[in-house]
Amino acid sequence: MSVSFRLERQLFLLSLRYLTRVRVPDDLPHSDDLAIRATKYHPLVGALVGFCGGVVLLPLSWMLSPLAAMILAMIAMLLMTGAFHEIGLARAADVIGDAKTKDEARRLVEERPLRGYGVVSLVMVMALKLALLIELPLAVACMALVVSNAIGRMATVHVVSTTYLARDVGVRARVPGVTSESYWIALTITVAFLLLATIIFGPLASAGAFVGAVVLGQCFRLLIVRKLGGYTGTCLGGVEQMGELGALLGIALVF
Repeated sequence: MSVSFRLERQLFLLSLRYLTRVRVPDDLPHSDDLAIRATKYHPLVGALVGFCGGVVLLPLSWMLSPLAAMILAMIAMLLMTGAFHEIGLARAADVIGDAKTKDEARRLVEERPLRGYGVVSLVMVMALKLALLIELPLAVACMALVVSNAIGRMATVHVVSTTYLARDVGVRARVPGVTSESYWIALTITVAFLLLATIIFGPLASAGAFVGAVVLGQCFRLLIVRKLGGYTGTCLGGVEQMGELGALLGIALVF
């Protein structure tokens, strides 16, 4: 195994360990530098999560109602990720709804148990995703899971690359959470999945997925920047969910 291939394998596994609960080798090397470089595989891991949802959905749709099959597919994806981004969305929504100052928002986003805004936001987003997916043709729904999850992870990469990190003290700064090379590789992976999706549901729906993700993702980004002065790791979960939901909305508008 070449050194370069071994490194890329390690980076992918680091990304897989960070974004999911899939077991990876315990002796996997880890450092801040490797974690930063591993972000280029976040859209690929997202696509893998969506693919697993499609693998569950496809056979169950022949045995159960579309609603039951889709719920089970969504549960499978939640189990795979540990509801990593969904919890982030709920916490961020709580802060957006309740916090009065930036200092309060930064403190509460990591510490406070979920309350009304977070629970309601999470339920509504999950319900809307479910409603959009069950109305799509089966093949389109399976591909939509792959594409929306890839785009959602790309949304977080974009925010980390372009947005200030919220800080309690000191000057604002952009932390090197994504290198320029990693950003463009992540974007290339995302575009590749969009091009693949074009074969299944056409260029208009693929374009709608991209535009919808950008619009909702950027709107959520503006909300958290306004409330916290930047992003936090927790808030990135909300960015991912909005990107995912926007992609599904863009696809559903065509079908």
